[in-house]
Amino acid sequence: MIERASSRDEYHSINSAMPVRTRDPLDFGQGRHFASPEERLCSGLRPIGVSPAIVFGDRVSINNGQSTISPIPIRYIDLRMKNESQVIVRPARNVRGSVELPGDKSISHRYAMLAGIAEGASRLGNYSTGADCASTLGCMRSLGVEWNCGSDNSVEVKGRGLMLAEPAGALDCGNSGSTMRMLSGIVAGQKFASEMVGDESLSRRPMERVIKPLSAMGAHIASHGGKPPLRISGADLKAIDYKMPVASAQVKSCLMFAGLFAEGETRIEEPGAGK
Repeated sequence: MIERASSRDEYHSINSAMPVRTRDPLDFGQGRHFASPEERLCSGLRPIGVSPAIVFGDRVSINNGQSTISPIPIRYIDLRMKNESQVIVRPARNVRGSVELPGDKSISHRYAMLAGIAEGASRLGNYSTGADCASTLGCMRSLGVEWNCGSDNSVEVKGRGLMLAEPAGALDCGNSGSTMRMLSGIVAGQKFASEMVGDESLSRRPMERVIKPLSAMGAHIASHGGKPPLRISGADLKAIDYKMPVASAQVKSCLMFAGLFAEGETRIEEPGAGK
């Protein structure tokens, strides 16, 4: 760090034609030397603590680790914006046209799952094109739900009813925690065992928030220290009156799905307003 006497410092904001003083070559710890302020500014490198819009008006030299400051001549640098590069933006009086918004991820997840356990065919318009929602569709297909893509990002789902098919392999949730948490409420009520896996990132995320209430409803869930992969053995679920410790739309949806397979009325209480 170069120390300097504050009484000798002069600052010039570079936003118009103005006087700035040149500087001798100086190593700023970046492994390079800059002969003048404008060369330093163009390079994008600067000494620590110095804004690129500020130039000091003193000469600094270093001799055996000691810094000295001395005045140097002033010269002008014209950095004003040229007329041909100026752009004038004025407020619009009105805006006309139409905007098509992408499909909502949260809704797409839930609709795909609901359509899969419904009776008959459902058409989901403007289904999210995100990878997480594709993971949900992939898991539903592994559970025997048929679906195909239509026009305009629509998905046509042929529901199987509440009883799904035993998957031939693990249910790959990819990077989607929403898929794993919410779908676990559905597979917990099936008559078979399911293994739910994900990528490296998902495998580090906690799943205790769904494991605990689903276990209380009668599901048998094995995990890796409360994290994926999850092996869920379906069971005859019983209703639960569950007070959520923290608000979570995914946990709430998971338990609402599980409640569809349980005997009795499932009641869920959350600490605050949620989705």
